[in-house]
Amino acid sequence: MADLPQGTFEMNTLISFAAYSFITAMPVLSFMLLVSSRFENMWVPLGVGVAGFLSGMALATSKLALLMIHPFVVMLKPAVALSAQPDSAVIIVSVVETIIFLITGLWMAKHLRYE
Repeated sequence: MADLPQGTFEMNTLISFAAYSFITAMPVLSFMLLVSSRFENMWVPLGVGVAGFLSGMALATSKLALLMIHPFVVMLKPAVALSAQPDSAVIIVSVVETIIFLITGLWMAKHLRYE
């Protein structure tokens, strides 16, 4: 097993990219929690997740900013980025979407009947 040459690995880059990937995954996690909490049948959330992931894969490389409203596109932005530097616009959209989905889920749990 060979060691890496000096200066080719930066721990700060690894940690910041891992945190960036986690933050961009939060909208999908909160959205899927919202969907799965509303349906007793497991096939509906599974179908939503598969459709969301496939459409997110198709749209992730687009430069159109409007597509960042799609939580699966936001989750895949670090994977299609050409660098390991976090994008602040993606982080802001990710945090806003996560808060919106969590507030919506709390409101729905309190005011809407479980079907």
